[in-house]
Amino acid sequence: MGIASDQEVPEGLVKIDIPAATWAVFESTGVPQNIQESWKRLYTDWLPVSSYDLADLPAIESYFPPEENKNELWIPVVKNDK
Repeated sequence: MGIASDQEVPEGLVKIDIPAATWAVFESTGVPQNIQESWKRLYTDWLPVSSYDLADLPAIESYFPPEENKNELWIPVVKNDK
């Protein structure tokens, strides 16, 4: 779990800097469990036919307030040589 912030890191927490990258963003709607479907779509539908590979950076699952009825899966990617 994390948060974007410019404030000092409180004791007991760890700061992770994520460099600029290219991101594939998959939106899911409804209950948070639907983000699992986004992971499935990434590996079974999108990656095999895209011209991208996974980048060596953390993926981000972004959970919005329930009234927005959506969540996002952010996957860092790099262009491949296909």
